[in-house]
Amino acid sequence: MDPAGYGVTGLVQIDGAGDREIDFALWDMTNLDSGVFQIVSIYNSTLKELVPVPGMKVQWPGGAPPQDIPDCGFKNDKPACLARTVTMLQMVAIVACFIFVIIVTVTVFIYRKLKLENELAAQLWRVQWEDVQMSNLEKGNIAAIKYVTNKKRIELTRMVLFELKHMRDVQNEHLTRFIGACIDPPNICIITEYCPRGSLQDLMESESITLDWMFRYSLINDIVKGMAFLHNSVIVSHGNLKSSNCVVDSRFVLKITDYGLASFREKSNMEDTHAYYAPPELLRADSPPPCGTQKGDIYSFGIILQELALLRGVFHIVERVALGQWPYLRPSLCPQSHSEEVGQLMLRCWSEDVNERPEFHHIKLLLRKHNRGYGSNILDNLLSRMEQYANNLEELVEERTQAYHEEKRKAEALLYQILPHDIVVTLLNDLYTCFDAIIDNFDVETIGDAYMVVSGLPVRNGNLHGREIARMSLALLEAVHSFRIRHRPAQQLRLKMPRFCLFGDTVNTASRMESNGEAGAERRRRDEGQREDEDLLATGREHQHGLR
Repeated sequence: MDPAGYGVTGLVQIDGAGDREIDFALWDMTNLDSGVFQIVSIYNSTLKELVPVPGMKVQWPGGAPPQDIPDCGFKNDKPACLARTVTMLQMVAIVACFIFVIIVTVTVFIYRKLKLENELAAQLWRVQWEDVQMSNLEKGNIAAIKYVTNKKRIELTRMVLFELKHMRDVQNEHLTRFIGACIDPPNICIITEYCPRGSLQDLMESESITLDWMFRYSLINDIVKGMAFLHNSVIVSHGNLKSSNCVVDSRFVLKITDYGLASFREKSNMEDTHAYYAPPELLRADSPPPCGTQKGDIYSFGIILQELALLRGVFHIVERVALGQWPYLRPSLCPQSHSEEVGQLMLRCWSEDVNERPEFHHIKLLLRKHNRGYGSNILDNLLSRMEQYANNLEELVEERTQAYHEEKRKAEALLYQILPHDIVVTLLNDLYTCFDAIIDNFDVETIGDAYMVVSGLPVRNGNLHGREIARMSLALLEAVHSFRIRHRPAQQLRLKMPRFCLFGDTVNTASRMESNGEAGAERRRRDEGQREDEDLLATGREHQHGLR
């Protein structure tokens, strides 16, 4: 039996090995808020067990006591943990890759920085005034030039260089292409793509072009696409959107111009036509931003939409718009001229509350939803209309052909009443018979009512062509004076005449002389004329001629 006794600390018991067996108490912070420790269990050394205190429980982290042995052991020597241990070689490789990524990132950043600086220094946008004139004259490249009249010189600050670079970088089919700028005083100007169809304002004022709603929807879609791209670019906003700044190219594609370059732009005033398109919040501002705002562009688009719907200009009362008094002054609507959806879109675009104005990408979805019957491009719509016209073209051509034949029949009937057909046949037969009697050998086929004769066929006559042709001409003139029309049926001679084929420059020259020469006169060379005169004088016949 182990000796036992009570001491100061309580029951003292000695085991067989001489070691004291003592009870232990386990304290735990049962209340985390107050931080009070209480006994939750007692280790009974006699019973060799842990006896829990009734109503008390250990608050273990994670809800369970820790394991007796960690997963990787006390020395991290278990095989499963050794496989996850990073070796020195792997650590070096990871560090090297990390350093390489940093070097590449820094190199790319430095390269882009140097490239940007080189582009700014190169001034690829710059155009000399002499080059502008020479390019138009020699290469035929037509460009639009807008003069900057509010500045005598342009100082190339870093901000201005960035503006010009951004203008070169922005490319879209619904934005006019920026060609360059000339900053040589006094010819300070901006050079952009030229659109031969003029501006949207010119189209609306033109009486020769009919703007049906198919055409108008195509133009509206082009404006929305261009402005949506502009709002998502580095330029952010237009600030000067109006119908005169919407131009149309040769393919009837609308493009937006006069955007960006706030350093070149003039400050608008209340008397300027741009004030009619400016939103009320910018009219009330003492110093509005030179490039405007995106919500202001939405307001300007609403005014352009009203112009296209009614095909008339904007109203000219700017002061009342700037006051913003209820009811807000806005352009009038005409439900008979546009659809209800277009009218609602106008009202939303020129709303006094800028938060109620829709974004351009939302406007694009609305137009696509309400106008499924129209294409997005005016050229596609024109091709569709041309296809419809082609379907009716055959019927139209047939009607016109029948009308032509009817008029031809009436004209021929009138001519036959003036000169009957048998009289004409008799006249031509007698005239050809008279000519054949004068000409020795008949000849080449007639072309219409024209005769072609040649000297020296079939028997060559040396250098007497001029004399023979002159004699024939005089004989024909004399025969015509004595020719009479006989009014009796013609008779066929049934004589077979030889036929000849003539070609070459001489035949072409004779044809041109017949077309351009004077009637009743002969044309000849100077040397041929002298020989003919001598021959005619020898025969006692008179002939007068003059130089052509």
